[in-house]
Amino acid sequence: MARVWGLGTAGAFCLALGCAESESIQQPPPSNGGDSSSAGNSGAGAQAGSGQGGANQAGTNPGGGNAGAQAGSGNGGSGNGGSGNGSGAGGSANGGSAGQPIGMDPDLGLPDGNGPPCSNVGASCNADGEPGVCRIYSQDEGRCESCTGCVGLDQPCQQSSDCDIIFQCYQGTCHNLCDRGFGCSGEPEWCVDVGSGEYGVCEYPN
Repeated sequence: MARVWGLGTAGAFCLALGCAESESIQQPPPSNGGDSSSAGNSGAGAQAGSGQGGANQAGTNPGGGNAGAQAGSGNGGSGNGGSGNGSGAGGSANGGSAGQPIGMDPDLGLPDGNGPPCSNVGASCNADGEPGVCRIYSQDEGRCESCTGCVGLDQPCQQSSDCDIIFQCYQGTCHNLCDRGFGCSGEPEWCVDVGSGEYGVCEYPN
């Protein structure tokens, strides 16, 4: 009985040892680190969809999910930036096609482009029911415009409608309009070219 008991004890000891060894080489169940790596993958996958989605995954699964959060939030920032640039490009394009005539002297105060078109610059015209003058607008067109300030020759102005209906604003003061073929007071060189081939404004010598 004592021998059988001894074998039983040794066997039990070995069995216990074998179980311990078995437990020592057994792979542990997936930890949070494993979940976090999948969360990282999920966060990376969220780049294509939503940066916010990547951040949510990382918040739920700590560890590797932080990389997913960074990737997700980075992608979100990039997407917003692209949208902003696209919007900026659109604004720029619209600004470039604002409808202002090209080739005109920037010192010339142009009339409202929505006014009635006219061709005989300097002549009287009907500006939406009010007395007006045909002012230089582009290289080959004028616009009929009345006045608001209606100030006289050589008076300060900021736009063409500040001047009385026989003048146009140029270099900050009201000037006479002229036909470049006839000039001003019979002097063609006093009729300044402002971009219109046929008409200009009078610039008298001091």
